Amino acid sequence: MRERISFFLKNLRADLLESAELLFLFAEEESYTSYDRLSHSWYHKAWQFLRIMDLVSSPTWHIDFYLSFFDENITDSSKILISGTADYSLLALILESAREKKVSPKIYVLDVAMPPLKVSKWYSERYDYPVSIFHQNILEFTTTERFDIICTDAFLTRFKPLERTNVLRKWNSLLSKNGRIITTTRIENEDVKNYVPISIGEISEFGRKVDRSLSQEYISSKVNIKQLAIDYISNIISYAYPSKNQLFNDIYSSGLEIEDLDDVYLKG
Repeated sequence: MRERISFFLKNLRADLLESAELLFLFAEEESYTSYDRLSHSWYHKAWQFLRIMDLVSSPTWHIDFYLSFFDENITDSSKILISGTADYSLLALILESAREKKVSPKIYVLDVAMPPLKVSKWYSERYDYPVSIFHQNILEFTTTERFDIICTDAFLTRFKPLERTNVLRKWNSLLSKNGRIITTTRIENEDVKNYVPISIGEISEFGRKVDRSLSQEYISSKVNIKQLAIDYISNIISYAYPSKNQLFNDIYSSGLEIEDLDDVYLKG
């Protein structure tokens, strides 16, 4: 398994090095999202450069968690919805599992923003695997399909506390009879009704991390990566859960059940 993961990450890094600037260009083309009519280009422009430097949480930080689940549950008949995505990382993990098992599930990628959908399409074409794309807000998403697996990474932290239950209920309505949801979310002991803003000191420290990473990484780009990183950390908002109990309450009140829960500490 370790050798397999190492090979996967090596290939994924090569993909990221090729597509980071492409995602930046896709973000340049988008003026706003259909969700809040605001521009989130600062997020998409920086994302894959930060991924290459391993400075942001991503599905690869939970690779054992996701890959083990996909290996156990993906079949030829699976219908899989990626509900919200920053890029193609979850798609890559699903395809890795599908190749290992020699199966061909149907994969659907949904997001409110076009840049991650465009780069996911790029990735699917790169590896010659058909993927259905939906440019919609999950809360407004309508389809006759029912999904065996709904997956996403840290998606719930993008929503304010009062909105998260609506997302969970929507997922529940989209599941097949024995469908499952696999995701991660952040839990901290803080009052998330009023998120804690990033301090000037934290922004400066993040900038220093970027400088150190850029001195060690070879990233061929004319883009000002340091400025993209500062724009990202200055704008990002993450609504963490204040406790496991609150997470459990949201899940159960949405008509869902918890099958398995892993509790891990992340570096940042």
